[in-house]
Amino acid sequence: MKIGETIKKLRKAKGISQMELADRIGITYQQLQKYEKGKSKITIERLIDIAKALDVPVSVFFHEVYEKERKFYSEDEVILIELYRKLSDAELKKALLKIMKELSSK
Repeated sequence: MKIGETIKKLRKAKGISQMELADRIGITYQQLQKYEKGKSKITIERLIDIAKALDVPVSVFFHEVYEKERKFYSEDEVILIELYRKLSDAELKKALLKIMKELSSK
């Protein structure tokens, strides 16, 4: 998956519009569209801004590049981790972990 596609997938998974993400990082939504479609190159500084705005590690954009050298989380795994971290109730976290363990053992 290309970086622009990853940006789009993460943005949509978090329920953020192009306009909102563009505002968060100080660009036009048209420029963000160009990034997502791969029509404009993205500087590392801008990519860091995007990662911060999406509340993900910048490494998620390089998953395929470094996949053989290091273990990185998939985009879905990152989303699951972020959602889990947002849970404030310890009992709810335990229950969710129990469900995930049961599902993964089948």
